[in-house]
Parts: sequence; structure tokens; C-alpha cells
Amino acid sequence: MNPLIEQAREAIGLGWMAVVMTLLFMIAYFGWVWYAYNPANKQKWEEAAMLPFEDGGDR
Repeated sequence: MNPLIEQAREAIGLGWMAVVMTLLFMIAYFGWVWYAYNPANKQKWEEAAMLPFEDGGDR
């Protein structure tokens, strides 16, 4: 068999792995965005945003 055709067949055979990884990363990304912009987490993010401005207190 032609080596070029053999290489193409192997590349196509592993193509499903790229699809699966892309879908997993997309799901993770959209989950992260949903978590970050979820209104239920707003208070937690506002408190975290103010941490740099808090006084260290007693040292």
C-alpha cells in the first residue's frame, strides 16, 4: 500500500481524539464562565475584589 495513504489513514484514525479534547475543553470553559458570572456567586466575587484594599490589621 502507498505510504502516503497509510499515513493519512492513521491521521484520520486519531482525529477523534482531537474532537473529544476540543469538546472537553469547551465544556470546561463554558462551565467556568457560567460559574464566574452566576449571580449566586456575586457576593463572593465582590468580597474577593476588596481583599487588596483591606488593612492587614495587627502585626
